[in-house]
Amino acid sequence: MSARRQLIAALSEDGLGGIATLHDVERAEKLVDAAVAEAVAAELRAVAADLENRVRAGGPRARGLAFARAIVIARAEGESVDSPRKFANHYAAAEKLRAQPGVWLPVHDYALKGSADAIARHIRCAVLPAYRPEGAFKARIEPTPDGYRVVACFVETTRKDVRP
Repeated sequence: MSARRQLIAALSEDGLGGIATLHDVERAEKLVDAAVAEAVAAELRAVAADLENRVRAGGPRARGLAFARAIVIARAEGESVDSPRKFANHYAAAEKLRAQPGVWLPVHDYALKGSADAIARHIRCAVLPAYRPEGAFKARIEPTPDGYRVVACFVETTRKDVRP
């Protein structure tokens, strides 16, 4: 039974055709919330379908539209999407890399090639303090289905200014 039909049934439960008790009011409020959530989810699904059509059409904004579609679908399914953007913890990544010298490990994923390329360069040149001294790390980018991944490798070095 749809939320709308449940609401109608809840409002006509007593013999007078109205809400009889506080419990009925609370139940009706929950059903109203469910009806609103159902309507919002239906609208979000419609928006997701529109975004899907725009992605299929292609163009320079296809990746951004695909990302927006993924967020809309997550919200329609009731998932909480606090922030689509996740930040990299470069100090933690650098420590993992130092613990496994010579092994290439993922650092972070980026939607744009330019962003990933800049971070890889900042790792190699030690612009980011976590990756000091310069030359202690190698970094490159790899394509992924959703963008680009920065991977890096700690190069064992005999320099004295490298943290253990």
